[in-house]
Amino acid sequence: CPSRFCARMPMTTRAAEEAARLARKKTLGTDEAPSVLVDPLETERCQHCGGPLHSGARGRRPLWRLDGPLIVISIVRRCGRRDCPGWREYRHPRAELDRLALRTGDFGLDVILRVGAMRILERKRGPEIHRALGEQSPKLLISARQVNRLVDDYNALAEASLRSAKGLREALRGRTSVTISLDGLQPDQGKDMLW
Repeated sequence: CPSRFCARMPMTTRAAEEAARLARKKTLGTDEAPSVLVDPLETERCQHCGGPLHSGARGRRPLWRLDGPLIVISIVRRCGRRDCPGWREYRHPRAELDRLALRTGDFGLDVILRVGAMRILERKRGPEIHRALGEQSPKLLISARQVNRLVDDYNALAEASLRSAKGLREALRGRTSVTISLDGLQPDQGKDMLW
């Protein structure tokens, strides 16, 4: 803002988060950030026709880990023969990417697990976790609001790990049908949920 009034205004939480996001984007644009190539090749041949798989698009995804920024480059592959039934089937490296981070997040699983360990085991609150992350990992740029979101992500991962597929199969064994229902509560302010 060119006016002098804007220069005197205190930085809000949203403005601080936007400034941190721009700083992360600027850092990831430099050559300092190492990159890792993720390729979904289990086999070099198409499972339908046996023809060779060709690389298609390359995805570039910035990712923040405890040791600093990382650029994840993923290769999407498909069959090179147009007459093959698998020509329109793209092979994405989903399993490999899921080992690094959640699909919608900018932070690696190591950051999520560290934040969760500080919250659950060390009983730290959001600002304390934010301060400790800044001291332990100075290359990690993260806002206090993102720390709270990572605590929510950790809780969701912990809950999902308790519900294993094996336990679900045992619970449903012998049943001929299953009724699935969704229920929603009025959301708390600031919490995303189905309503």
